Amino acid sequence: MIVPKTTCLETKRTYDLRLDIGPLLDESVVQNAEQYPFPAHLLPPTDVGYWLEVIVVSDDFVVPFRQHHLFLPELGSSWVCDCPTGKDHQCSEYQRQPYLFVPIQTPEQLGVAQLRIALYYQRNLIQSQLLTAKVAETEQLGAGPSSIIDYTLTSDLRDLSFLPPRTLHVLTNDNTDGSQRIVINGEEDRVLAFNLTEGQVRVTVDAAREALRNIHFKEYPPAWGSSLPPDPRNLLDSNNAKSKEAFIQDLARLAPLGWKLWTLLLNDQLEWRKKLLAPAAIQVSRTISSTLTIPWALVYDIPLDSQGQYKICPLIESWNENKGLLDQLVSCCPHERKK
Repeated sequence: MIVPKTTCLETKRTYDLRLDIGPLLDESVVQNAEQYPFPAHLLPPTDVGYWLEVIVVSDDFVVPFRQHHLFLPELGSSWVCDCPTGKDHQCSEYQRQPYLFVPIQTPEQLGVAQLRIALYYQRNLIQSQLLTAKVAETEQLGAGPSSIIDYTLTSDLRDLSFLPPRTLHVLTNDNTDGSQRIVINGEEDRVLAFNLTEGQVRVTVDAAREALRNIHFKEYPPAWGSSLPPDPRNLLDSNNAKSKEAFIQDLARLAPLGWKLWTLLLNDQLEWRKKLLAPAAIQVSRTISSTLTIPWALVYDIPLDSQGQYKICPLIESWNENKGLLDQLVSCCPHERKK
């Protein structure tokens, strides 16, 4: 039985979240589906269709299985079948189900609960939405579930064939309490989702962004009595470079901040840390409401403190002679392999 859109959900009860890609139905709870239809026309050309990955995560609902798959044919609506993901279909039309059903359990507490749904193609995020539902003691007439699409692939990218399959994807969005939600999709049957508090973002992320800003230019105050803003002066030369000595000073300043970012994001996630040590193609997406910008290139996996207890790698000390060692993508420092 379909729960009407005007019905509050009951506490500690299991429901099936029904998902599909196709014509908009009257019982759909998506508020802006007509404004943001699924951008299938932006996917790479195909004679068959697309295997899409569906990720469902929540801090409020209990979601036993976060990762799911559905198939979107070149023409027509999506379906669900038992065929191996990414392989050719061996199923018949009668073995296919028109909807993906994701079991979710409402929380014990009364109030508002939220749940995020994200759809990927080869771990490129195509569309994401945030579902909100009021939870009451029993099902009753009131504010029913509703969902808002807050990320969708746009025509700016035109064709996903220009994007390679991703090793993993990072999605960020703002929570209503000021914290930041991070969803990392990069392993079969395992999705990492966690929150960063406003304080963690301010102390760690903002400090790293400010340091990056300060190594690129310096602001000089205007003349006395002037109403002009500070004068930013570029610290890089005409080749967007610095001397080796200045570069080493910048590394010494940034590396401890990069280590703090690493521990903030993946401190207790050993398997994910191992995965990120290898060369990876990563896509980062932010929802419409997201204000968080993490300097991902600064994330640094070697433990460091801020007391200067480190040594400079020979690769940097003799950069002019060694830089050819990095002409091709490598998984670790060439000097690390010599240890």
